[in-house]
Amino acid sequence: MTDVAASDFRHSRRYVRLDTILRLRWLAVLGQLAAIFIVVQGLEFDLPVVPCVVIVGLSALLNLALQMAFNPMQRLEPAYAAALLALNIVELAGLLFFTGGLQNPFSFLFLAPVLISATALPIRLTIALGMLAVACASALVFLHLPLPWDADEPLMLPPISISASSSTAPTASSRPGRRPAWRWPRR
Repeated sequence: MTDVAASDFRHSRRYVRLDTILRLRWLAVLGQLAAIFIVVQGLEFDLPVVPCVVIVGLSALLNLALQMAFNPMQRLEPAYAAALLALNIVELAGLLFFTGGLQNPFSFLFLAPVLISATALPIRLTIALGMLAVACASALVFLHLPLPWDADEPLMLPPISISASSSTAPTASSRPGRRPAWRWPRR
């Protein structure tokens, strides 16, 4: 054990490729469009489709602009990667505003950008993204349109569920290690 240098356990500074972020953003766009379509067409809930599709469309346009303007294999500075992840958080907050706030079952997705940051970005940026997610979740507790649901049987989630949704982001951003536990140190 003494043969292993201390530097083997330090995290090297890694930059995230733009392609990685864009693939995740395209996955989010497709998932969001599928969810909107299923809720409106399949479940026949009354949903403000136009604002939701506009938000998703703006995200798709940004993805296209980034793909055309930059080499997708380019490695992003941590601040730029964090800015794109912050945009994902704000976009999700916008969608959740129109679809029920933290009562929406997709509100747990605030975790995704924070967890991605925890694995690839410096801790200060991860904490900042966690704080942004908490701020957005806190705002959604008070400011949101009602969850589209059956008017005869309104969905009433217990307060513990809503508080759990708003407290997941700081928990995700508090993980000090960025390497998964299952990976061995590089030699």
